[in-house]
Amino acid sequence: MLERQVPLAKRIDHSSRCRSQYEATPVPEPALTPSSRKMPAAGSHSEDGMRSAGQDEHASLAHFAAIVAHSDDAIVSKDLDGFIQSWNVGAERIFGYAASEVVGRSILLLIPAELCNEEAMILGKIRAGERIDHYETERLRKDGTRVPLSLSVSPIRDDSGRIVGASKIARDISERRHAESLVAEKQRLLAAEAQQLALLNDWSTKLWRCAALDEGMETILDAMIELLQADMGSIQLREGSVLRFTAQRGLDESFLDTFREVSARDESGCGRAMRLRKRIIIADTESDPAYGPYREAARRAGYRTVVSTPFLTSSEEVLGVVTVQFRHVHDPSEAALRRMDLCARQAGDFIQRCRMVQQLRDTDMRKDHFLALLAHELRNPLAPVRSGVQLLKMEALDPRTRMQAVAMLDRQVEHMVRLVDDLLDASRIGRGKIALQKKPIDLTSILLQAIETSRP
Repeated sequence: MLERQVPLAKRIDHSSRCRSQYEATPVPEPALTPSSRKMPAAGSHSEDGMRSAGQDEHASLAHFAAIVAHSDDAIVSKDLDGFIQSWNVGAERIFGYAASEVVGRSILLLIPAELCNEEAMILGKIRAGERIDHYETERLRKDGTRVPLSLSVSPIRDDSGRIVGASKIARDISERRHAESLVAEKQRLLAAEAQQLALLNDWSTKLWRCAALDEGMETILDAMIELLQADMGSIQLREGSVLRFTAQRGLDESFLDTFREVSARDESGCGRAMRLRKRIIIADTESDPAYGPYREAARRAGYRTVVSTPFLTSSEEVLGVVTVQFRHVHDPSEAALRRMDLCARQAGDFIQRCRMVQQLRDTDMRKDHFLALLAHELRNPLAPVRSGVQLLKMEALDPRTRMQAVAMLDRQVEHMVRLVDDLLDASRIGRGKIALQKKPIDLTSILLQAIETSRP
């Protein structure tokens, strides 16, 4: 037996053999069987047996009473009118009342006003001989606070089997309820995080479908404001050493004029983010000492909290800054800030992609311009070359004119060779760098070459 293994006056709070659930189970009522009521036969042995049986029964009842009296659960008995008849130590611990304060009083003392109908329901079932197992409800402590309980109620019968009252075992399930509330809160947070991540994924898909940089910045700003539940915001891209607005929501012209150009020396949120290359949170514009020069602008715009996050390249170069504002003092959650960082990284990648695409377009335009120029320059020497060839075919051509024609052909061919060399140098074309060969030249020869080129 468990009680034989435990030293006297020590208690086991949770035995490994106890049930795993916090459920209260009524202690079965001791019942008298017909055999236990038979009188023993006459004689000394019978008398000894009667004394032994009486002693065993007394010890058993004493042991049972000790279990009831010192149980951690509240064990209470009441009559069919709901008046308390007995009250153990566990009930004193849970409810805060001593036995002398409640015995003889109505059980309604422990029941919140809106739950009083429960008592009528419980007594009705008890009168019908029914038991109530693991009924979860709330009851009142002496100090007026509520305690969640799991109730098990059984009818009490007299020797004739008539129901005369009810025994109630109440287990405090505060810890279990607390654990359940923690689990529920974690589940709620996980569901909210999953919803926000799904929203972030939708915004990401929408962003990468944008064809233009300005359109993408509008999309990023909308995502930032929605993910952080902000009231207004803006995106400023870096142009040289300053930030300039690309997109904004909820800001008027006077505010935009104040922050039209922001440098890394400024103490505004975006200026600090640009200088320090990290997220800046101004918890309250009214109390932030460095925000003094911009406090009046913040008051006019109607915000108190500022969050600025830079768009960075892999080499920590600042591409721009997104800033969101809150009308009231606000402390963004770590989860919201992580989502903002994810958005900022995607914005940085998108900006770099757009700029690379623009560079490719510019390169293509330079190539097209160069090829058009080259085609024109290649076409120009063809007329004098053709004229020179025709002169050389003439049999009656005098030697002086023949030498001039040969020299002209030589000049035009040399010019065409240089143009073809430039055409083959694709790397210079891509960089827009066409080398100019500079040398002194006689203006008279320039005029003569122009006449040669235009002569039929």
